[in-house]
Amino acid sequence: PDGIAARDGLARTLELAGRAGEAEAEYEAILRRDPEAMLSLGRLVELRTQRGACEAARAPAEALARLLPDAEPVRQR
Repeated sequence: PDGIAARDGLARTLELAGRAGEAEAEYEAILRRDPEAMLSLGRLVELRTQRGACEAARAPAEALARLLPDAEPVRQR
């Protein structure tokens, strides 16, 4: 898939199939084309925190926070 919508659908399907690493790669591909794709940023943060890669989740979380300046901050655990 070349379009963002197609890649998003593929990423979500990969997530549902338990292939989180491949889903992450698809979200990263989306973000290379559109660094402000908020849903992809959010999913990337979620996938990385689920596998305990909190430091790797920091950059997309900060990018998402810049896009949503009025959102309530997430508390650190």
